[in-house]
Amino acid sequence: MLRKSLLLAACLVPLSAQAQVVTRTFDLLGTDFQVYSGAPSPLVADPVLLNFTLALDPGIAPAGPSTAGLVINSFNLPYALAWSLSSNGTLIIATNGTPGSCAADPNSFCAIIRDAFTDEPALFFLELSDANGGWFAQTRSVGVSDAAVPEPASWGMLVVGFGAIGGAMRYRRRRMAVAFG
Repeated sequence: MLRKSLLLAACLVPLSAQAQVVTRTFDLLGTDFQVYSGAPSPLVADPVLLNFTLALDPGIAPAGPSTAGLVINSFNLPYALAWSLSSNGTLIIATNGTPGSCAADPNSFCAIIRDAFTDEPALFFLELSDANGGWFAQTRSVGVSDAAVPEPASWGMLVVGFGAIGGAMRYRRRRMAVAFG
């Protein structure tokens, strides 16, 4: 039994080398909006607050806009969002999720977060637009928190380890039995 457990554990070790999914929660704040084009309608919200969680493997980010792994926890604007991640670690979350830039479409929202998966991400740009023009936030901030999610192989190793300990304890009990005759 113990040999089988160790053999299974040895088979699971290479699985733990797989890339790990990163789960990160972002808090974005944009305020002090200034008109950058046209004559937009009065601003819908100032400040703009967005809290979202994104779970992804940074090494295998999709090439185009995606909603996979994105959970909007709270947002004070009525927009559906998508995200894209560039090869240099810049995260764009927007109504269109255009990779590499924000498109100034009518009734759109866009935020660019540089170094999104490092220890010090920066909210580089935040803009809103309507059919008549657009605004950009002069004051921007981003806060992040990470959730540790163990890999499936780690759970497998834990279960196999407990099984091996249980098997070893059971084997010891059998050998220690004393018979009086």
